[in-house]
Amino acid sequence: MDETTPTFTFDTWRCLRKGVFVCTAQPESVTIGCVLGDDHALLVDTGSCPAQGTALAASVTAAFGRCVDRVVITHAHFDHWFGLSGIRDAESYGHAGLVREARDCVDASIAYAFGFSPELIVSPRVLVRDSLVLDLGGRTCELHACGPAHSTTDLVVRVPDADLLFMGDIIEQANDPEFGPDCTPSQWADTIETAIAGTGPDSCLVPGHGDPVDPAFALNQAARIRTLQRRITALWTSGVRLSDALNSLTVPAEVPWPFGPAAVRKALIVTYAELGGEADRGVRLRA
Repeated sequence: MDETTPTFTFDTWRCLRKGVFVCTAQPESVTIGCVLGDDHALLVDTGSCPAQGTALAASVTAAFGRCVDRVVITHAHFDHWFGLSGIRDAESYGHAGLVREARDCVDASIAYAFGFSPELIVSPRVLVRDSLVLDLGGRTCELHACGPAHSTTDLVVRVPDADLLFMGDIIEQANDPEFGPDCTPSQWADTIETAIAGTGPDSCLVPGHGDPVDPAFALNQAARIRTLQRRITALWTSGVRLSDALNSLTVPAEVPWPFGPAAVRKALIVTYAELGGEADRGVRLRA
């Protein structure tokens, strides 16, 4: 491995609820989940490369004496997904859109940078278009395809008896939400609210990056995303050019944006694209 290749590590498993554990995988600080039933051990997300996926599965055996035989992918971003081919013996599950993502291999350059061929990027064997219940023995896990929101392939994993949900990157705790090119700002807030329907104040929500949060945190983030999307839509509707909107971020706003400048910049670009592209009607953004 040359010095430019990332180092793939993860820390020890931490217990959140009975039989539910998490660890943090580097270099992207991804929260990986493990759910133990009487008959099956489920891994939620697999890290950034096949070798990391293999190592994560092996760590479950080392820590709990269990073989990972079920894997769920929360969405088609490399840091959650590219480890899947390193756990070939497990039954794997993910959003139906992962087939398209694997075929198009939009992150091929990342695979090469991480030292493996993009041909190793595979889609899960079982594709979820709506909902699916997995029996792990003595407990179930519910898989719910949702969105589009953070991506076009978002999937949440509910563990009913633990009152816990793995949310993927639909919510973020470690950083502001990531408004990448495949997100859908107009539906994101609604997706969060739908995903956490039926939760209570003691429910545990596990974000794709960061520490567990409660539903109040998720609702607050949904409200901020909705405020951001509506504010950008108002700029676009008024004919404000994207370049002017982006340039305005260097000037303190009269009304603060709900997220930091880096997140807002990405959200501006992707929201303008979702709305139909550049709004160029000669209207200039007032200072």
